[in-house]
Amino acid sequence: KSKYQPTETSIAEDIIDENIPCMFKRRKTIYTDELDIYLRNPTNYEYEFKYLSKMAKDYLSAQATSFSAKRAFLATKELITSRRCNLNPTTIK
Repeated sequence: KSKYQPTETSIAEDIIDENIPCMFKRRKTIYTDELDIYLRNPTNYEYEFKYLSKMAKDYLSAQATSFSAKRAFLATKELITSRRCNLNPTTIK
């Protein structure tokens, strides 16, 4: 045998010595909230993130005002026609 060749027992001891730090290592507890999880995995759906989806619907949704805006412009168009363009602004109010 060569003087530098390890024996079977020394190999086994090396493997055990390498694993000892892993055996006594403390596990880290990671606390995350729904937003952190969502940003890491944006393919999840609103059913998994109930509170986040409710908050997003409240704060990020656009109000459906297009119908009332169209109605307001239509009413103005009917009030100020080409025949009535000489009205005073106080009369229109």
